[in-house]
Amino acid sequence: MSVNISKRTENPLEVHVRAVELAAYTYKICDNEKVFKPIHKGLVIKIEEIVTDIYCKAWNANNIRVKDADSWAERARLQKQAERLCAELLCVINIAARVFHLTAKRVKYWGGITLEVQNLLKAWHESDCRRYDKYKE
Repeated sequence: MSVNISKRTENPLEVHVRAVELAAYTYKICDNEKVFKPIHKGLVIKIEEIVTDIYCKAWNANNIRVKDADSWAERARLQKQAERLCAELLCVINIAARVFHLTAKRVKYWGGITLEVQNLLKAWHESDCRRYDKYKE
């Protein structure tokens, strides 16, 4: 039985699930020599570092238990860094699409996952801003 859209709730771990899916998908295509030739390893390493950082920053932010203004500031900083890294990844995907002639389907899917993670990070941060309003300076 399905749940009415208006009654659905956001899974608080969805950002982490989607971020690890983004990382796994990215590593999979970066490892495919039909997509990225070994000669372009520098760009591949950059892409892999970005997706790893997105996931790790989100993970680390989630593991900060907010108990004061400093812990909230650190959690918020990590969330915003992960969000900015998503924007950076979109930029690099755009470069890779042109240089490696990636299919439109691949770019749409890869970019779509990245945008979804970025939007989930934004929503999480906004939710935390409301939740930890008392710690704002």
